[in-house]
Amino acid sequence: MDTNGNPLLRFGSYGNSDSGPGRRLGSKPEIPFLFPKSVAVSKDAIYVTDKHSYQIVKAKIGYKKEKTVKISR
Repeated sequence: MDTNGNPLLRFGSYGNSDSGPGRRLGSKPEIPFLFPKSVAVSKDAIYVTDKHSYQIVKAKIGYKKEKTVKISR
């Protein structure tokens, strides 16, 4: 959320302990959550712990637009 309370990002959807890569139901949904417990953010990823599925989900941060500008002295 930004400083005005507007949502900037939403990801993940309902899943259970059988959802996710390498589990019985496979990768549907792509980012499964049942009871998200905590969130941590680094420079290039968001980490979410899920209380019920006993996993830590790492989501890579990507940008739709990126611009590099030259700074002159």
